[in-house]
Amino acid sequence: GINAEYGKNCILLTNHSAHFYQLHPGIPEMMKSLVFAIFFCFLYSLLAAPLPATNLRVQRLSNPLAVDVTPQFSWTVQHTDRGQSQRGFQIIVSNSANLQPPLWDSGKVASPATSIPYKGPPLVSDTTYYWTVYWWDSQGTQSGPAATQSFGTGLLNPSDWKAQWISTANNNGFHLKKDFTLNASDPIVRARAYVTGLGYFEFRMNGQKVGESLLDPAWTTFSRRVLYSTFDVTYMLRSGPNSIAALLGNGWPDVTNAVPWKRKGFVRVFLLQISIQLQSGAKVLVVSDSSWMGGPGPILDNSVYDGEVYDSRLELRGWEIPGWKPPTSWANCVAVGPQTSQLSSQLIPSIKRITTIPTRRIITPSPNVYVFDFDQNASGWCRLKLRGPLPAGTRIQLRHAEVLMHPPYGPVSGNIYVDNLRSAMQTDVFFTDAIAPGEVVEHEPRFTVHGFRYVELTGLPYAPTEDTLTAVHVRSSVERLGSVTFANETINAIQHNILWGQEDNLMSLPTDCDQRDERKGWMGDSALTSDEATRNFDMNAFYINFLQNIQDTQTVDGQIADTTPVTFGGYPADPAWGTAYPTIVYSLFREYGDTYAISRFYPSLKLYMGFWLRALNSTGPKNMFAKYGDWVPPPSTPGGGGASAPSGSLTSVFSVIKDLEHMQEMAEAIGQSVDAVTFRDALVSVRTQFHTAFYDPATKSYGTNGLQTAIVLALIAQAVPDSVRDDVINTLLTDLVNKRNTHLSTGIIGARWICQALTEIGRADLALQLVLNRDYPSWGYMIYNNVEPATTLWELWDSPFEGPGMNSRNHIMFGGVGEWFYSGLLGITQTSDSISYQSIIFKPAITTDPRLPFASGSINTPRGKVGLQWSRSASPLSYNYAVSVPVSSVGQVFIPCESSCKGILITEGGNPIWKNNQFVSGVVGVNGASVQDKFIVIVVGSGDFKFSSSNYSFRGQKLSKISILSSK
Repeated sequence: GINAEYGKNCILLTNHSAHFYQLHPGIPEMMKSLVFAIFFCFLYSLLAAPLPATNLRVQRLSNPLAVDVTPQFSWTVQHTDRGQSQRGFQIIVSNSANLQPPLWDSGKVASPATSIPYKGPPLVSDTTYYWTVYWWDSQGTQSGPAATQSFGTGLLNPSDWKAQWISTANNNGFHLKKDFTLNASDPIVRARAYVTGLGYFEFRMNGQKVGESLLDPAWTTFSRRVLYSTFDVTYMLRSGPNSIAALLGNGWPDVTNAVPWKRKGFVRVFLLQISIQLQSGAKVLVVSDSSWMGGPGPILDNSVYDGEVYDSRLELRGWEIPGWKPPTSWANCVAVGPQTSQLSSQLIPSIKRITTIPTRRIITPSPNVYVFDFDQNASGWCRLKLRGPLPAGTRIQLRHAEVLMHPPYGPVSGNIYVDNLRSAMQTDVFFTDAIAPGEVVEHEPRFTVHGFRYVELTGLPYAPTEDTLTAVHVRSSVERLGSVTFANETINAIQHNILWGQEDNLMSLPTDCDQRDERKGWMGDSALTSDEATRNFDMNAFYINFLQNIQDTQTVDGQIADTTPVTFGGYPADPAWGTAYPTIVYSLFREYGDTYAISRFYPSLKLYMGFWLRALNSTGPKNMFAKYGDWVPPPSTPGGGGASAPSGSLTSVFSVIKDLEHMQEMAEAIGQSVDAVTFRDALVSVRTQFHTAFYDPATKSYGTNGLQTAIVLALIAQAVPDSVRDDVINTLLTDLVNKRNTHLSTGIIGARWICQALTEIGRADLALQLVLNRDYPSWGYMIYNNVEPATTLWELWDSPFEGPGMNSRNHIMFGGVGEWFYSGLLGITQTSDSISYQSIIFKPAITTDPRLPFASGSINTPRGKVGLQWSRSASPLSYNYAVSVPVSSVGQVFIPCESSCKGILITEGGNPIWKNNQFVSGVVGVNGASVQDKFIVIVVGSGDFKFSSSNYSFRGQKLSKISILSSK
């Protein structure tokens, strides 16, 4: 309960008490007040201290069980005082839970870093280690130890694997099983299971599912790398007989890279190694081999795209229990050869059930056809609840869809529309066993995933109720870090759609869509949304895995492909797609503040950058290689023609410029100074080439096609010379405002950057209008049109009026504007030399528009919470800012003056800090203030602050208006 407010109040109380006592020395009660104040300050001085570090992570994961790379430790610090920084840290690692004796003691390291690599003796495979961290604050006071955390090592050497890859005989069935016995006289101390399969697997032990993860392993280029999952099964094993079992799914290895998709006839395989340590010191290994049994069961078929078929009449009662006798259709498994060149630990947030979504309504378009509306487009599947009596063999079918039928596809009927799924069936089938009267049976699929808002149910002989189906939202379990809320319905609705669209397309890697026969790791979508994603979610471990996927597919000359793993598209990637590689690494660096990703992927990134510099030198900018460019700009009318995009070469050269910017900064960050100079020189040259190649003096633009995107990219790339900058900006504004009534004409690349560009040229008001628009084309149109009100982002600006060939209703590629919601509308950014919000700017781009009187948001950074809440009242004019700055960070808070900065009173917690046109010192953590343009800029250290500003005047006596922080 002690925080900076106590210190501030202590000082004020002491000052006021002493002052009053000096004026009234004869009043003994004031001596009591002063004594109380001094005692309060003494108590505060005892309690003001660095708190133990929290949020301890290894590889940005909490207590990971199988780290197979050099461990990277990170933590967050907190303090009861304002204006604090971490001046040093100490990490202790041990293989004992009491941390004695230490395996590695870093000693006190004078550094503000909160993310460092392990630097101790070599670690041993299949071992648990424990660690803690201490830290020192600005006064040199040491914190207590952080709560001890742990991490395990995986199987670090190929020779550690004793298991064999196995398959059912003739690929017959999806079920595998083995029984084994442990010595009852030798208790189990520790047990880890290292498991993988191709395609998917579900691991079970003694009748229970092991872990919460779904759809393992994550999608990789399987021939190059397969990821294994690790489970702590210490308390699931028993002394005596045990049974382990697995169910296998077809997954991605069974999918061809074509539309319509076809099956490869893939042979499902499985690999397991359980390492059991006993109290005696003995170690027992249980491995997959040909002694396992396997065969058919109730899962008849499954696929990523088409769904799952399950027949409960074929369930294997008791098959997961020791001693179960398999039927004659089962046989010994077959050992197969190695399935990949490398096994790596799956160090990413697992795919899990995130939440459930209840039915909102049931539509009956025809007899015995029931369409469930969940009022949210989402990734996952449905939980089916059946009530008896039902005869055995009742066939229940669930078809999943994003939208209902409507013109131009057909008449409004309440039926689902599935043509845009193309060859993906998205259909689950469940055959019942006999269900007795009053009995309830529930079922969920295992080895498929769908994208849907609506589900058509057929085959049920009675009318369903709303709880017959419940949508289960399934995705990679990345944690939410950021949140923004505005006093504006339209912006909040767009943010809702961005969040759901991003979540639904995190399925072990970032995908383009979640429903049709695609769902690929398209690089362009990731490039455009990584800044948005890293603010909203903890993407560190997730993106590191994706970056490894990219590196695994890189050619020897530096090329990467349009999709990762390589499926659609090909080599080389369109530069505006391949830019995802350096862009994501840079996003991790800027947002999370460490150089781990840069160091790990730098040689590969340098190779990639070299490929495109050679290509640009060979072709020149006008003929620069391109495939897609500013993808899907809006037609002039929904469903019509007239869409216009700039030269694909222009977007390619723009991408090279952004890559060079990032590479220069990242090279500097890891001490590659020679490379940094090379990238800087190339950057200057390519910016000049961009302008020379694409600028048209006659139109004062960078080409007539796709004018908005062309100019926006030129501005963002800093390629517009000062001599023509005003002309270029006027051309943009004439097109945007006069020609298009403040509506965009951009595809996905222009949409990512247009709000930022407008803000940088001082026209954030126009950027606000773009996100407030509800008519076509706009983000708001997706939500407020009267045909298909969207709950996620569309693939096309005019999706309801386009054909089924390429028309997803859940694409994240237009979601890059979400970054501007934080940096522009909310107003949290960093200075250009800051990483992980070390130096924060609190400056909303728009504070005078009555349609946006309030904004609130925060980001849980590795340093701690960065927060801003602001509001404006017009009568009388006042501003209120609540600001949170984490330890080891500083902030600049920009308070608008509007017409004049004279006569402004600013208080913090009721205490003046700006008065009579100058800074008033004395408030802890507020270090200065000055006038910059039409802002009073307040400099603060770490802590929580509440600022209020208003005009004041003197009319015989001082009159002041001090507003109170909004309670919104």
